[in-house]
Amino acid sequence: MIKTITAGVLATGLMMSGAAADLGPTDLGEYRISCYCQYCNEEVGYQSASGQRLDYGQVAMNDVPLGSRISIDGEEFVVTDRVGVGNTVDIFIPSSDGECHCNWLDYKEVYLIND
Repeated sequence: MIKTITAGVLATGLMMSGAAADLGPTDLGEYRISCYCQYCNEEVGYQSASGQRLDYGQVAMNDVPLGSRISIDGEEFVVTDRVGVGNTVDIFIPSSDGECHCNWLDYKEVYLIND
């Protein structure tokens, strides 16, 4: 089952004794996981929606604020870009040979890392 969430829900936290509680990771549900590189993203190359230069460890995702940290299969990523398809996390994969190698697709649980 694929879930849709809103950034307002994620911004809500519980308060305990005047301090924010450590909620641990929040399960955002199952997302379509794909990849992109500077060659499939030729219009902007290495430029992300956040203005940062793209590199491995950065993802495009719509359902959380830019700068959010997420976890997929225990690996941490930072949301620095937006994706054109809802319920998708697009992982940036640099290509050093001038060719696009983005040809995989999977479905995985995605977790928001709460600080």
